[in-house]
Amino acid sequence: MIAREAPREDLDIAALTVAMIVAPGVYARNRMFAFFAAPVAARARTRARLVRSLVLELGRARARVADVELEALDDAITLRFAIPRMAFSRTLVLTREELAALRFVLSRGEPVDVPHPALVASEADRAVVEAVLKKLA
Repeated sequence: MIAREAPREDLDIAALTVAMIVAPGVYARNRMFAFFAAPVAARARTRARLVRSLVLELGRARARVADVELEALDDAITLRFAIPRMAFSRTLVLTREELAALRFVLSRGEPVDVPHPALVASEADRAVVEAVLKKLA
């Protein structure tokens, strides 16, 4: 769905967020300004940027990531990780779809590139990403 106008009222925010995580260039804000003026699209863009920032941080850290913890809380998952050499730690609350998309994007490269075993995509993660993206069709 490439829209130059406002998004549909029934647009699934989780699906739009996952699409922006997996393929960030598809929904370009400069080409689709009216689309991003809608609250649902703005919220999806914000969440996608948050997860994409994790991809960059974890991708740069590679093998230096330690202490990855995942804690399920109702419909959300708390992700905690640390990069000891930089004295850096981060805690985020993600939806299950966002975590699946994060794992999917991190696992697209060589298996060695995934910074921690807890962040390797499973078939279940791939299925979640595919199911959520089908909602945009």
